[in-house]
Amino acid sequence: MKRASENKEFPYASKFVCYFEVFPDGTVAEISNDVRAVEPAFQRASEGTVKIYAVLPERYVSSLYEIDDINLLADAYGIARPDDHVHDISWKLSSIDDGRSSYASVEVVFLCGCKVTFDNIRKIAADLQRQKGWIMATSTGISCNYKPGGPEEYILRIRRSSLK
Repeated sequence: MKRASENKEFPYASKFVCYFEVFPDGTVAEISNDVRAVEPAFQRASEGTVKIYAVLPERYVSSLYEIDDINLLADAYGIARPDDHVHDISWKLSSIDDGRSSYASVEVVFLCGCKVTFDNIRKIAADLQRQKGWIMATSTGISCNYKPGGPEEYILRIRRSSLK
């Protein structure tokens, strides 16, 4: 058995991953790849009442993984974690924003040191919605500007009507 946290490319939110939970009495239950099913399983795992495992089909075999860092699973599905912090950000409309489309291009610097990655983009979107009321697109990819000696500046697509 492998540990999911040791696989930097583990596709937590992939529809090809089959999740299941094991209860203390040995009962096994499948978890569908839907946030409505993953969230209660995450809560049970956080409380220590279940262990979550995954089967990942690979080229010639399927591998069994222990989901040993359930926070990575929560991040992939945008589930709020008990250790959530409030993001300290600075933001402004990007110079490439057209001012008309339903999604604005917003330049965001995470002063708290957080980074936006493909693994946590749903988590960041859920955090920003909860903390600022923003509705962020998660399917457009990640754009980041690196300035020598400066902070990373992300260009996020935020529904214009949710900007405050």
